[in-house]
Amino acid sequence: MMLTEINTAKENMAQAAKKDCWIIVLPDLVLISGLKLKVNEEDETELWMIDPYVVTDAQHATISPYLSEYTNKTSFVINKDLIITLVKPNAKLQAKYDSM
Repeated sequence: MMLTEINTAKENMAQAAKKDCWIIVLPDLVLISGLKLKVNEEDETELWMIDPYVVTDAQHATISPYLSEYTNKTSFVINKDLIITLVKPNAKLQAKYDSM
């Protein structure tokens, strides 16, 4: 990746992290989550998912807590390289997420 592409990607992620919730498309998984950028101890930027849910049926706005069967945590670092795209949710999914 060229330096300008990296900077543009960082700017896009910084802008995305300021919004309330996003659809995060990963290989074989779609999530709806709040996003937050944090700087770690190595001075690297990390993208955190805040209160993520797995979208199991978008048509019926069915979502379930991400990794709830394994942990009580509600915040997770996500590997930015795995994200295929970030999009704003439709009204039905947004309303469902807001009700959780």
